Amino acid sequence: MVAVCTVTGLLANFVRPNPTPLIQNEMYQIFVPCPEPTGEVTKLIPRDLILADVPSLVIDARSREDFDFWHFPGSISIPFDYLSPVSPDDVQKIMSSGAKRVVVYGDGMVPDSGRELARELSGQGIKNVCYIEGGAINIIDRDDLPEGREE
Repeated sequence: MVAVCTVTGLLANFVRPNPTPLIQNEMYQIFVPCPEPTGEVTKLIPRDLILADVPSLVIDARSREDFDFWHFPGSISIPFDYLSPVSPDDVQKIMSSGAKRVVVYGDGMVPDSGRELARELSGQGIKNVCYIEGGAINIIDRDDLPEGREE
């Protein structure tokens, strides 16, 4: 069975327009680091008055479920994914918002999804990007939480 599979594989490779070489002729990299488009961001302390500033666009980097449970009034949801870049549509939405600054908050964990999203947005050319140190838990007003749930 092994011999039949080997011969079949070699014949299939031979008839291909660009056959795969059986012996490697040149070196190739096994590990290629992923590009990390990160830029400079400003850290804000929790409850900073900049959040209430009208020209600020506030972005929630937490999961959609957490956003639906509670979010800062007027914020938009752009869940941060450590494996996928921010979609070009979301970047365009932020750029066309007319906001003078972008304030991002996340889950407050280490690493903080808000800080990482802010760095990625800054790396994609968005100016005046800030993040809330410690994430959403530090800006939540306990009176705004639904009954029976404490963060």
